[in-house]
Amino acid sequence: MHTELIELGRIVRLQVQQSSLKASSRDGKYYDPEPLLAVDEIVVDASGASVERPDGPVLDVHNAMHPETKNRDNTNPLSIGFVGHYDHIRGRYGEHLVNGIAGENILVDTPRVIDLPTVATGFVIADIDGHQVDLDNVRVAHPCVEFGRFVMNDRNAPARDVSDVLRFLDDGIRGFYAVAAQGRHEIRVGDTVYA
Repeated sequence: MHTELIELGRIVRLQVQQSSLKASSRDGKYYDPEPLLAVDEIVVDASGASVERPDGPVLDVHNAMHPETKNRDNTNPLSIGFVGHYDHIRGRYGEHLVNGIAGENILVDTPRVIDLPTVATGFVIADIDGHQVDLDNVRVAHPCVEFGRFVMNDRNAPARDVSDVLRFLDDGIRGFYAVAAQGRHEIRVGDTVYA
């Protein structure tokens, strides 16, 4: 076990984005959480997250191997969010912002807000048997305009108003990106996450 780990909480939701959460209409792009697939277990490696199915893997859209990948030079293959952050967002913007709606792969049951200095050196995920997965290269997952409008519950919100929301959601409130250390690992709901 690593030394000086800070327990953040247990994983309460795992999911993959089967395709982009940005959809288009005649009026422009908008945020659509429909492609989210919640599961009990994901597989992670340096390329990103996937779900094993009998007919083949379902790749997260940020997985470098996804045919329409949103992976940016392997800076965003996995994303992690926290229940306390959702509570913080809901307190300002409303109950339509249910846990997991931002599309993170791993949602941790942590009641407080977690900042970048707390997790900058990485995450460790441990299962009940002591198997550990290291996630490093942690960076802030900056929110997009489409998600900002979704948070506001207004697809046509003026840019000035969206800017205020994006500032509120930044600095880790929207979550963090990370990269899995070497190897291929299974992560399950109920595993414990440490900083």
